[in-house]
Amino acid sequence: MVTMAVGYKFQTQWGRNRGILLLLAMYTGAMGGGAYLLSIYTGYILGAVIGYLILVIGKPVFHILFLGRPERFIKAFKRPNSSWISRGIWGLTFYIPIGGIYVAPYLGIMQWLEGTFIWSLALWLSIPLAIFLILYDGFLLVASKGVAIWNNSLLAILFPVAALISGLGVLIFYTAYFIRIEQFLKLFEEHELTILLVGAFTIATYLYTVNYSDTTSRYSVFQLIKGRYSPIFWFSIATAIAIPILANILNRYYIHIPIQVIGLVALLELVGDLLLKYAILNVGAYRPLVPLWSKESIYDESYKVR
Repeated sequence: MVTMAVGYKFQTQWGRNRGILLLLAMYTGAMGGGAYLLSIYTGYILGAVIGYLILVIGKPVFHILFLGRPERFIKAFKRPNSSWISRGIWGLTFYIPIGGIYVAPYLGIMQWLEGTFIWSLALWLSIPLAIFLILYDGFLLVASKGVAIWNNSLLAILFPVAALISGLGVLIFYTAYFIRIEQFLKLFEEHELTILLVGAFTIATYLYTVNYSDTTSRYSVFQLIKGRYSPIFWFSIATAIAIPILANILNRYYIHIPIQVIGLVALLELVGDLLLKYAILNVGAYRPLVPLWSKESIYDESYKVR
């Protein structure tokens, strides 16, 4: 006879202790990829260089630091047919040289490449690779079937939207404090409000959906919005979504906000996006083991967190 059920247990490999390095790898990869794609779309070449450097330095370095030894990183190449980690490593491996060919002339390297067929081909090949890299983290988490709140397809939409938010944030921050050209800031502001509103809608839809999927997901949502991680979550929503939306509307339609304040708001976006991912990773709880015949235990909300 079974006399006890195993309660909710949070995962500890992502976003905690050494798992912070995984969080930073995801964050820098998404931020760099988002900045790269937005810069290509708007024709802001300097932004493409910044995005490329953030991605190719941050993501592999933090991954290697997490693994401890470079040879472990090499082993991750072995299963692209079945492992999202392996697919991500292969995508990054292709992106680094192909994107590097495109940005090299703007870094003063091989300037003769600019305008050639190879340079144009590298641009067009780097775009789908960058798209894959900002999608990759979401699909990786969705594939984690044991963690209920991650195992939802909307997370594969939320993470790339968050990548665009942080990518836009780093572009606005850099432009406001180092370039100080309001022409580029206005160009970014035209897209910022749309991206932020899509982000707010995606977050709300994701939380609503997972809240009604199963009891474990509901418990994780509770921890996110009312429980242990609620201060971090609501601060991330305020800094990554609410304050930037308010600042954008005020600056476009009512008052002129100084460029330094716009840069500060963009910095808050970056902090908020990092904290949002930190919170979502840390409320990931494994589905409990319960007796198959105990219907009451499926709906019991009194499991202790371990």
